[in-house]
Amino acid sequence: MKDKFIERITRKFPETRFVSGQQIIDPSEINGTKPSERFATIQQRHLKNVYRYNQLAEGYAANASEMKKKLPSLKLQQLTDNSLSLAEARVNDHISNHGNAISGSDIIREFTKAPYGWRDSPIIHILVYFNLNLS
Repeated sequence: MKDKFIERITRKFPETRFVSGQQIIDPSEINGTKPSERFATIQQRHLKNVYRYNQLAEGYAANASEMKKKLPSLKLQQLTDNSLSLAEARVNDHISNHGNAISGSDIIREFTKAPYGWRDSPIIHILVYFNLNLS
């Protein structure tokens, strides 16, 4: 029975519609010939829809060791460029909206949720950049 069930799902997968963000996605909009490829494609599309600002955190430190490597360039950037990236502007706006009195853990909690889905390290990287600008 299990094999029949798997075979039927595999056979019907190319014509299956999906729901993402309250929208029905037609099977013709999904690339891939194998069910695993189609599933990976729809999963990526869904995650991009849910975490639509996730790409703003690209280019920031992914972990603590990377942060240490980027600190010298952060200090140089602070001296030469006073403009904020889109990610920095979002964090700065969030801090301002809370009267400039919000904890780091509250900021991390906010930006790890949808629609951001950022990891802790990029958020800390942005906060370190702000701290360098204040000093």
